Amino acid sequence: MELYEVLLFLGAVFVISYVIEKLLIKRFNIKRRTKFIYKHVNKLHKRIEITAIILFFVSGFFVIDSYPTVYPYWIPGFFILTYSIRSYMEWKFQRETREFILSIMALITMVVLFPFVYLLMS
Repeated sequence: MELYEVLLFLGAVFVISYVIEKLLIKRFNIKRRTKFIYKHVNKLHKRIEITAIILFFVSGFFVIDSYPTVYPYWIPGFFILTYSIRSYMEWKFQRETREFILSIMALITMVVLFPFVYLLMS
């Protein structure tokens, strides 16, 4: 597939996910705490994400050297893990804000998008 086709596909996915996010915000009356910078739910959530980031970088060195076939799945796996943690923590501790709906939507977008991008690029 040509590069412009891949970029067109990615652009379409981002536009669709943006429109869906705006519709979800309107439909469920979601008030976002912050627009651009993510704010953790509580200290436990922050510690879990920092631990995941550290484990990701430390284990990444071993994955690159020892298992090069796993490497293409490593970064998407990290983002999927991070958004899974965010969705759960928002659902568990701040259910009334309904921000977890947006995190779940972002998680679904990633789960759908990453395999397609991998297939398109190979």
